[in-house]
Amino acid sequence: MPSDNSPGNQPNPLCPEGGAPHNISWFAFAADEGDYSVTVTPTGCTGSTTGGDDGVQMGLYTDCTFTESVFCNPTCNLNPVTFDSDVLIPGQIYYFFIDGCFGSVCSYDIQISGNPTPYTFDIEEVCIVEEGNLVCEDSEFCVGEEILFETNNQNGDVTYT
Repeated sequence: MPSDNSPGNQPNPLCPEGGAPHNISWFAFAADEGDYSVTVTPTGCTGSTTGGDDGVQMGLYTDCTFTESVFCNPTCNLNPVTFDSDVLIPGQIYYFFIDGCFGSVCSYDIQISGNPTPYTFDIEEVCIVEEGNLVCEDSEFCVGEEILFETNNQNGDVTYT
């Protein structure tokens, strides 16, 4: 967690329910399938610059415009905070933030419990680029080849590796 104010775009307030940004760390991830929980446990929080409570605020957005909050906890927490996979759509990219309250600097542990499984999708036809030409064939391809594919039931642009 950085000890200085976070530069760049950030939600303000942090959550629809409130909270103010101080020193945010961001993570992007693709949601897994299955029934699981994500628990964030802050430890060793120090350095509140305004005399406010040490701890962390955290939340989850669907994009970097901060228009759709999926989970948000603006309360300064020293205790573990958990959200469940039922708020996530498998395969969708989410943007998770954790912020030190009033400039607190904390270590934290992120634990996933339950039964997550990687999001999978079927490839019916693969298109590869050969000498600048797009060639579509069956679903067999070699490691390292560039493939283009479309997914059903996905919102927005999604990049897979």
